[in-house]
Amino acid sequence: MITRTTCITFDYGGTLSDLYAHPDPELGMRPVTAEAIDTVRALAGQGYRLVLLSNTGPSQDRTRALDRAGVLDVFTALLQSHQTGILKPDPLAYAAVCHAAGCPPEQVMVVGDNYTNDVAGPLAYGMRAAVLRPGGLGPDEHLPYGLHLLRRLTDLPPLLARERQGHRP
Repeated sequence: MITRTTCITFDYGGTLSDLYAHPDPELGMRPVTAEAIDTVRALAGQGYRLVLLSNTGPSQDRTRALDRAGVLDVFTALLQSHQTGILKPDPLAYAAVCHAAGCPPEQVMVVGDNYTNDVAGPLAYGMRAAVLRPGGLGPDEHLPYGLHLLRRLTDLPPLLARERQGHRP
């Protein structure tokens, strides 16, 4: 039997924002992309619990960017290292996700662009992961069990729809 994903945990830089975009001077960081806005709204509308898990400095409070994008209210929790004192890939960061979302690790999918923080760490903790790589995996990377490759963030809702239909995503 396939365990259903109930919580989606997003990284910010390179996942909800474009690493190649210019920082917004008012925000002091890169804004949330339109693709990310559409994706998180769609997933929230389908009943997924959404959590932000981001390694941040004190001047990088993602709350402002999510609020400006109009999606702050769809997140169950914002776990930012400058507030929690815990950096990914510390297992305590992933434990905090489970606590905030109220679900076990096997029901969590972490989505991000960093192989160590957003893939290896969550998989070792018993979570699923999806790596966002428009150009595919690097030469030294592979897709271990539980990892999914997303070329675009908008590939995530169809992946989860297949899971809901009983197919291994």
